[in-house]
Amino acid sequence: MRKGRLIAGLVLIFLMVVIVNAENPLDFFIDYVELVSQSSYEDGSAKFKFRVSAEYNNFCYYSCYWKNNLDPQLHQFILFDTENDLTEGDNFIINLQPNTKEVQGILTVSCTRTGSLGLCGGNSTKEKSFSTNSYGYNGDRNCQSGKESCKVSDDCSCTKEGKSSIGKDIKQCVGIGLSASCQTYCGNGICESDESCSTCSLDCGKCEGVSCIYGSECEGKFCVHEKCSSKPYVQGDSFCDFDLGENCKNSLVDCGCKSSEKCGQTAQCETFCGNGVCEQEEAGICKADCQWCGDGVCSGNENCKVCDLDCGNCKEEEKLGGILNIFKTKEQNKEEVNTQETKLPNSEITGQVISENSTNNKNKSIKIIIIIIIALLTLLVLSYVGRKIWINRGDERSKKMRELKENINRHEKIIKKLEG
Repeated sequence: MRKGRLIAGLVLIFLMVVIVNAENPLDFFIDYVELVSQSSYEDGSAKFKFRVSAEYNNFCYYSCYWKNNLDPQLHQFILFDTENDLTEGDNFIINLQPNTKEVQGILTVSCTRTGSLGLCGGNSTKEKSFSTNSYGYNGDRNCQSGKESCKVSDDCSCTKEGKSSIGKDIKQCVGIGLSASCQTYCGNGICESDESCSTCSLDCGKCEGVSCIYGSECEGKFCVHEKCSSKPYVQGDSFCDFDLGENCKNSLVDCGCKSSEKCGQTAQCETFCGNGVCEQEEAGICKADCQWCGDGVCSGNENCKVCDLDCGNCKEEEKLGGILNIFKTKEQNKEEVNTQETKLPNSEITGQVISENSTNNKNKSIKIIIIIIIALLTLLVLSYVGRKIWINRGDERSKKMRELKENINRHEKIIKKLEG
């Protein structure tokens, strides 16, 4: 009786287990798929890890395999029956794909439940997706140093450096393989820091002194008399380019002044008082070069008759000297006539002597009368003039002195302005 009850109990328990297993099919989980490490460029790889877990079961264990869509190889593992959760972890590595910035994949896990007494049958498959982080690749428009170069990848193309003002690439690819790089070159239209007119005249222009036609050909941007220059004029080229800034101050050899000129404050050659030449504008101003009536010096062709300001008033004797000269001239003329008469024949002389004696007597009396009249008139005039002179001499002298001082002051002011 007891044995029958025991057997019946075992059968009941077995039936209950079967019913429970039938109502609770196989159940396991892919807990995670994590990225462990990854290369930065497409020629590398990425490492992942994952974990699978199953619910606790005293009668069954799990026979499983896993794979990913990037690696079709199957990898087996077993989840054994323990008191704790059934878990299994593993790692896998995938190669990064070219021409794309990331890799996406799917992890597939399939398990079959097996166990004693044939109570653990059944299988199931589960999937979980995974992906890498972004990485560099050929075609991402970023030049990866050590992985790409201008010779092997458009990502490193030298055209990205731009073009110069003359439409040429600023840099060109130099070298081979991954060691190639973009470098500037002579002829790109830009004068680089390592270039000069002597090493690359194409970019930096011609050096100073080299023949030219246009200023744009020269390093200094000026073509002066068909020679390159850093200035709009060239000192010592025998050309005085005054309109271009060359003058007697900054280029004495080309723009030197004449001996009668000096370089003025405005850098122009100017005449000056004291150069020994009386210029038109100096008349009446510059005593060192010019003479004029009123300069205070009686010199040259000046005398009391033409310039009493400098030479003073003429004396009375000088005025009478003119009158006496008139009579001297008449007497000389008569003597010449007498000399000519002595050369005539005797017959003619005899007749002329008789007639001329009477005429000479008359002329002598007339002369005496004329001389007396002139002497009287002269005395009257002298007395009258002397009285006037005596009265006005003081006023005239003071007036002339004032005028002389005014002229001197005016000329000195003009000289100071010119010298300033």
